[in-house]
Amino acid sequence: AVADRRPPLFRVIFEGDMTTFGFGGEFFENDANLNLGQSFAYLAEAKRNRYNPHSNLQFINYGEVDTTLKVLMDRWHILYKNRRPCMVSLLVGIDDVVQARKKGGTFDASQYESTLTAALQEMRTDRPDIGAMLCTVAVFKTRSSIVEDQYDGFMRDVAALNAAISATASKLRLPLVDFAKRFQQEFDR
Repeated sequence: AVADRRPPLFRVIFEGDMTTFGFGGEFFENDANLNLGQSFAYLAEAKRNRYNPHSNLQFINYGEVDTTLKVLMDRWHILYKNRRPCMVSLLVGIDDVVQARKKGGTFDASQYESTLTAALQEMRTDRPDIGAMLCTVAVFKTRSSIVEDQYDGFMRDVAALNAAISATASKLRLPLVDFAKRFQQEFDR
């Protein structure tokens, strides 16, 4: 028998909220046509299939609707134990903004940055073998997504969220993906 000489699987988990979910994730885990959803994970898989279809990369979409940073932190240990990722891509925060605004307040970017930084430092301590990259969030204005009179305030909160994510990436020396820019580039092709 010939020994299998392929390199070990490099598993990348896309973790996040509705943007990551993209109508995919575990909800459709038994349907290979839908399990990545129509999301950032889907775009990464499409690139891999086009340029290096025989690579040892495996992409998993673990996005879920209504995932705030707190929800994400509550499930991280389960995620790392069960999915054994080599890399985690985090695209989360928009639901934190939405929930703050629904409660009649504004988004607390400094608290978000502190919590995200502490969570990532804990992950590095618990599992130094797992890499991480952060993604800024994107909001594309649609008539149904945000009431017109709330749009400007919402976008200020989104800008504050993205600044907090960028600051965390810089502070921890993590790769940062400008999701809005990358998403638009894919659509412009």
